[in-house]
Amino acid sequence: MAGRFDPSKYETVKQRKDRLAQDSPNHVILAVPGQVAADQAWFTVGMWRERRTMEAGAERLATAVAGGAVVSPEVALLIMGPDSLGTAYEAKWMAGASQTSWTENAEESAIGRCLDNAGYHSGGRCSREEILKAQEAEGALKAGPAEDPFGSDASISLGAMPQIKAQIDAMKGKGGVKELRALAMHAAIERWSEAKLMAFAKGVGVDLLNGAKAEDFERVLGEMKKARGVGARS
Repeated sequence: MAGRFDPSKYETVKQRKDRLAQDSPNHVILAVPGQVAADQAWFTVGMWRERRTMEAGAERLATAVAGGAVVSPEVALLIMGPDSLGTAYEAKWMAGASQTSWTENAEESAIGRCLDNAGYHSGGRCSREEILKAQEAEGALKAGPAEDPFGSDASISLGAMPQIKAQIDAMKGKGGVKELRALAMHAAIERWSEAKLMAFAKGVGVDLLNGAKAEDFERVLGEMKKARGVGARS
């Protein structure tokens, strides 16, 4: 893929925005964060070619809310009736610029997808940023996981999980280390403390530090995923 990529054949998101501005000087782009956390972000973007269309949609939304409707940000955008929509997710543990600017990347990527869906693309349906992102992801997959993914700025910090990290270090090359690593990374993504992870595991009958096996780690991870959104963040 890397050898076939010619940046000159792909538009940047900024170039798409410039073209929209030329075609529709009164356009509106609205980026709504579905989730912005300490290490990940998700945006939905709506675009209206005319401001008056967006304002009419805003009035519909205000009427719905005044009538007692409780809507999510995404549904609110649908009620406002944009000419195009786009979504994007970025996280700190992804490759490239998202390691330091995941929120900005998610917003800009969502705008790019929104404009893409509105027809602003150069032949293909990918922006230059999306192609570069795919290249980075492909390179990371080919390189494989680092020996210690918790030791660099590009990885999820497990500084609050010294016991788990020590066990992972001690288990290198042994069965179950990949499963425990996945469990620990998921806990870090969910911003669980080590104490919460330990307590949760014991609640499902697993002592993470004493004799647990790969299937035990997988069981805890499965139960944790079921519990997402139910007191999961602390």
